[in-house]
Amino acid sequence: MTGNADRIKTPLPSPAKLVLPDPLPTLDQMRDVMIAEALRRSSGNLSAASSILGISRWGLSKRLKNLQ
Repeated sequence: MTGNADRIKTPLPSPAKLVLPDPLPTLDQMRDVMIAEALRRSSGNLSAASSILGISRWGLSKRLKNLQ
């Protein structure tokens, strides 16, 4: 069984450390950025990237197909 319980919890950055552009990106844009960053951090490993994002590997694969 996999899920969010197995993920390593990392604290969210404080607002002072989190830099967001003005105007704010859309949720779709942020989703794409988060997926790209998770894939970068996992060297393209879908299982590791999905774990970073807290979603299933199937869910990540589905989102990647929708990006194309």
